[in-house]
Amino acid sequence: MKIKATSQVLGVIGDPIAHSFSPDMHNAAIDALGIDFCYVAFRVKSEGVGAVVKGLREFGILGLNVTIPHKLAVMEHVDQISEEALAVGAVNTIHNEDGNLTGHNTDVYGVTTAIERVAGLTTFPETCVVLGAGGASRAVTYALGRRDEVRKVMILNRTFSRAEALAVDMEKITGKSIVPAALDQASERAAFGDAGLVVNTTSVGMHPNTEHSPIIDTD
Repeated sequence: MKIKATSQVLGVIGDPIAHSFSPDMHNAAIDALGIDFCYVAFRVKSEGVGAVVKGLREFGILGLNVTIPHKLAVMEHVDQISEEALAVGAVNTIHNEDGNLTGHNTDVYGVTTAIERVAGLTTFPETCVVLGAGGASRAVTYALGRRDEVRKVMILNRTFSRAEALAVDMEKITGKSIVPAALDQASERAAFGDAGLVVNTTSVGMHPNTEHSPIIDTD
């Protein structure tokens, strides 16, 4: 791939970001399509999110993917938010159209497709567990909650108040039973006993610490 003065810029922001495979994946696709784009990863601290989103307009960057921990913070800096992103309460993609910034969320489609393809599920379990209560968790909980066959989703998080707030929001939106709990051994043991699916949305287990897990030994 040759980057020229005319190349349009795309990217991903997060912290950490060095582990991301997004540049490899997107630049390979750009190469295969033969289009004049390039895709770059940007490490952005929380205090710099507003300036970076503003910079999309100033630099003419066509779009950004947004990952941990900025999926909630970017929402106040875009011009409009898609219906699905509003329901989830998190933005993972920003599209710049002539300086007008729209926040989208593709996690809902992504998590549903991943579970269907990787886990080989065509029908989801009645009870599911989500670990974490951040932006990714909102998307996963919404994706699970809108499935007809899912009746209950349990959200486990180290800070119970965040799990509780998310559960209240998602229960209103999905109409399903969304139950918050602390991320501790007792809660995990109780939750896993009923669950047919567990989804980890925390940063624990991310590269390079892939041997780590948020799941406490429950015997």
